[in-house]
Amino acid sequence: MDDLLLAAAVPTALISLGLAAGKLWDLVHHRQDRLRRLLGVTLAMGAFAVSLQPVSARVDQLVGLLDVCRLVGNVLAVAIVATGHAFLLHTLHPGPATRRRVRTQYLIMAACAAALIGSYALAPSPYRIDDPFVRGGEYYASVHPPPVPYLVVYLGYMLWLLPQVGRLCARYVRVARRHTVRLALRMIAAGCFLNFANVGLKLTNLAVRDQPAVSSTLYRLTFLMYAVAVLAMVVGVMILAWGRWLRLDELAEHVQAWRACRRLRPLWALVAEAAPRVTLGEWPASRGRPLVLSGARMRLIRMTTEILDGYAELCPCTNRGVAVEARAAAGRRGLTGERLEAAVEARVVTEAVAAARSGAPGVVRAEIVDLPSARAAAAGDAGTEVAWLIAVAAHLPEH
Repeated sequence: MDDLLLAAAVPTALISLGLAAGKLWDLVHHRQDRLRRLLGVTLAMGAFAVSLQPVSARVDQLVGLLDVCRLVGNVLAVAIVATGHAFLLHTLHPGPATRRRVRTQYLIMAACAAALIGSYALAPSPYRIDDPFVRGGEYYASVHPPPVPYLVVYLGYMLWLLPQVGRLCARYVRVARRHTVRLALRMIAAGCFLNFANVGLKLTNLAVRDQPAVSSTLYRLTFLMYAVAVLAMVVGVMILAWGRWLRLDELAEHVQAWRACRRLRPLWALVAEAAPRVTLGEWPASRGRPLVLSGARMRLIRMTTEILDGYAELCPCTNRGVAVEARAAAGRRGLTGERLEAAVEARVVTEAVAAARSGAPGVVRAEIVDLPSARAAAAGDAGTEVAWLIAVAAHLPEH
């Protein structure tokens, strides 16, 4: 597991440092922007914290102090949580009250960092830095819990602030409009949750530190969870900082449109086969080659338009009796609400297509079913309409 963590940490650290350096360059031109400063500083500290993991043993040897990388990493973790919390507060609740609250929390953060440094300096080192056990690397792969005062300060601070950051992320997700911002906030919230779980593992490890086998397993789990948590938070902050520049919002929209096209395709193929005149032309990307993401949004618009035009063509072939029978059958299967309505519409469309293929004369006008259903027609926006048609496509019978 140690080799796997090292192999994953090295490229992650290099990428993180590169993006952080680019963001700090951006801060030179926007020094007065409070949110940019907080975001850039948080990103830089997170990237530095991630980069310490693969080189902790070498840095300790270079500095001549045992576990100095762990101390720096924990101090950085405290600072990352504090600045991330400040960024969310300034974003959601800008104003004098937030500035006073942030200043108070910075003082608490500084006191926590000073306590960590002080307890590290006062605690006796378990080994000399030139001890063969340390120089050979066995010390870093073994169980070596920090002094209890050091651990109590660190865990206490995390238990106090991490839930607050997670709650703010959840509130921000509800009001954020951009897909990448929501993704970034969810990643930061996930990192907070993992860090919170990591605190629980550390507390458990304190209780079983007299059992070497159990303690060793818990130590490795805490190390892994810490690395994953920091990585998730750093990536989340990177997405917030670089999402627009990397056009991640546009990529997310292309991916969503591509997925929607795949899910709409059964309904589109059914309608287009029975009413070929509704198609607007050939799809150059779909003949023998996979659909490229760049054309997914236009394809989704065309597919939706062609399905609705096909509904109009198939309307004379619909039958209200089929709708009644489909509603009863869906009810017997336990479907309710929108799922029931989607199942009814899928059955009506399927039967209408079958009637159109057979060339049977249209039914009596009074028996025609309006397509799309009233719920889909009154959707009010394209996204809701597409979601409805996808629900209908999901209830089509498999062939």
